[in-house]
Amino acid sequence: MPTENELASSYGVSRITVRQALADLAAQGFVDRRQGTGTFVAQRAIPIQHDLQLTTHWRARFAEAGFDARSEEIEPASDDPAPHVLLREVEEAERPGRTVHLRRLHVVDGRAIGITDSWVSADHAPGIGNQPLINGSLSQTLSEVCGIDAPKTESFLEVGLACVGEALLLNTYVDAPLFVVLSVSRTTDNQILEMSRAVWISAQVRFHFLS
Repeated sequence: MPTENELASSYGVSRITVRQALADLAAQGFVDRRQGTGTFVAQRAIPIQHDLQLTTHWRARFAEAGFDARSEEIEPASDDPAPHVLLREVEEAERPGRTVHLRRLHVVDGRAIGITDSWVSADHAPGIGNQPLINGSLSQTLSEVCGIDAPKTESFLEVGLACVGEALLLNTYVDAPLFVVLSVSRTTDNQILEMSRAVWISAQVRFHFLS
């Protein structure tokens, strides 16, 4: 793409305006900014499709589509309580006792596209916060280390705006539009194993449903 000076001259605006516009385009995945080299149109501007109805892990689906996808823990496990926005989705009598809070960053082709906060029942998964997650995957760790699967998951899709912390982690701007997925996963005997809140950059991800 043309330089900031060239764009400012062409459109009759200041370099500050051009720089902010390019930063917004980069945050939404339309351009790549490389220090010392310039700004380039992103090779993949098409949103990554995410299907809530499939039980296959999202990283496996993205890998099949040719993306380099990974998850990484970004905070130590803690006993922070689940937020009200999640607790309201379950009856008070169903809520697990002590939970372990885990936070992961989801990265595709080197770009952070989502964050998941999970609150896992310490009774069902004792010691879950005492070791790193396998490949950054909570579901894989629960299955291989704890011998637990959660075949039942109910999810709710909302729209939200990035707060300061989310904007920093996702390399986007404050109040950037996000998809917010609230989920409650249960064991085979219908006990709550995990409650989670995931946010995804809306310009990078789209959701697919069948009805």
